[in-house]
Amino acid sequence: MLDVLRRSAASWVVKILFVILIVSFGVWGVADYIGSGPSEGPAITVGRTEISLATVREEFNRDVNRVRPMMGNAFTAEEARRLGFMHQTINRLVAATTLEEAARVYGLVAPDELLIATISRQTEFQDTTGRLDPALFRQTLAAIGQSEEAYFAILRRQLQRLQAGGPVTEGVAVPAALLDRLYHHLYEKRVVEKAVIPFAAMPAPSPPDPIVLAEYHTAHAAIFTAPEYRTLSVLLLTGPAVAAQVSISEETIRQAYDDSLPALRMPEMRTVEQVLLPRRELAETLLERVRAGESFVLAATEAGHTVTPLGRITRDAMEPALAGAIFAAAPEAVTGPVESAFGWHLFRVTAIAPEEVPPLESMRDQIRQELVAEKTGDVVYELSGKVEEILNGGASLEEAAGQVGLTVTTFTSLDRSGAGADGKVLSGLPTMKEFLPTAFALAPGAHSMMTESDDGFFVVRVDQLTPSRLKPVDEVRHTLVEHWTAAQRREASRQQAEALAARLKTGMPVQEATKGFVGTPGVSQPLLRTDTEEHFPPAFLERLFSLAIGETIVGETPDAFIAARLRTILPPAADAAVLAKLKEEVTDQYARDIFAQLTAALGREFGVTISPKVLEAP
Repeated sequence: MLDVLRRSAASWVVKILFVILIVSFGVWGVADYIGSGPSEGPAITVGRTEISLATVREEFNRDVNRVRPMMGNAFTAEEARRLGFMHQTINRLVAATTLEEAARVYGLVAPDELLIATISRQTEFQDTTGRLDPALFRQTLAAIGQSEEAYFAILRRQLQRLQAGGPVTEGVAVPAALLDRLYHHLYEKRVVEKAVIPFAAMPAPSPPDPIVLAEYHTAHAAIFTAPEYRTLSVLLLTGPAVAAQVSISEETIRQAYDDSLPALRMPEMRTVEQVLLPRRELAETLLERVRAGESFVLAATEAGHTVTPLGRITRDAMEPALAGAIFAAAPEAVTGPVESAFGWHLFRVTAIAPEEVPPLESMRDQIRQELVAEKTGDVVYELSGKVEEILNGGASLEEAAGQVGLTVTTFTSLDRSGAGADGKVLSGLPTMKEFLPTAFALAPGAHSMMTESDDGFFVVRVDQLTPSRLKPVDEVRHTLVEHWTAAQRREASRQQAEALAARLKTGMPVQEATKGFVGTPGVSQPLLRTDTEEHFPPAFLERLFSLAIGETIVGETPDAFIAARLRTILPPAADAAVLAKLKEEVTDQYARDIFAQLTAALGREFGVTISPKVLEAP
């Protein structure tokens, strides 16, 4: 396929379309969106194109996997749905499909010339000189398990989409007045005269009398209320819980090893250098020099040819003719010339890594663990049915557990978050997301139905319930006094900040204004709206940038109040590099907005139908 396309790579069509390609890849990416699935009816229809539910699920899972390294390995598909990932996936699929429909309706094509030009400019397919390396191209596709035909089919559809949507993003211009306003908004700086009045610096108030303390206790009851606690007994049916009941015979392990040999076997790999020449006679001349005793690299270099390291390759990563020559050569031997669509190849094998097959003994424990993991699912499911039947017959949870060889675990006094009275999550608590909601929905003494989760099954029983209660003053007196004292100090700090701001508003110098106050006077560094070095809260900074010179403001941090007066407004200095970067970002956003408008208009033209089952399906 690559050979056929390459012969027409110099066409003028490439020069016209490649500019569109460069701009548009940055906007949309290069994933192929549309696929086939089971004949269950389309999940999404755009014009004549139908997208299956299986394809939507696959793309959604791909989107989730892309962000999982940033969100953490515990990030689940259910959480992604709650955050709107499914809507994003659907919008992406619809946008791509509307462009394909536009390409079909308006007769837009992606010629072979554009395909070859595109892969020629992809660095992952280039040799050290920056040229397309056919062997590397095929080796890369083989590594991801994709054929040339499939790759080019995907790329052709992508390019058709780019032709349909690319032109509308060409020549996008951002008004100079808008850039100027944004530049000033982002990079204008302000200087304030300020005093920070820490809560802790305020004098301690006199001890509260009992009535005041009681009133504070009532007004802040939520702070001093103990949650509902429950003592729970649970029977877990999970893989680890039933693993001891799974036995794997030696014969089964050996059979699994034999079945896995094709995947376990590491094929022979050869480290290869290549010289690619346009004519056979050049290759034969170079080969004669090498056979006469000259160095392969020196002889090629002196003749003006490039020696390209191909790295370690397997037989199936190369064309059969090329692989045959390479894998028939002795170590350090130069073999060839071998012809391909790209010219005449000479190869030198610099190292050989023979085929490796791990022995059964080295794989035994891993295979046993995998087989146990496979079987525990069936065991868990079978035992869940047995336990349910035993419980329905009137047996207790402990009796049911004993009859199937499992044990019941009890967790004493935990709240809805799984924490005990000390606020720490109880050790060994089941991690199933259904566990605590199920347990706290039961009446005392009742047990749940057999409940399924991602990890297996469980039955939970409420052994004891301690209702939520407001702790009396005597029980929380020490904590109560601490809270009341902190509140008094905070209020005193606020009052001082307000009084200081009133002084500053009269124009009084900050050094004089702060006399008799706790706060230490100072002048801030020049501040951007997003500055964090002064530890001003974002809301304080936002209000600060709405002030005129001489106006005052009071703000609060987690441990202090701030009184400040705007002293200076500093317009942003001219910075061509920063302005150019801002222009690039705003232009890109403009292009995205225009692209979104285009796909929305195409969607209205062709018609878009989204089945509710897309959003409801697990």
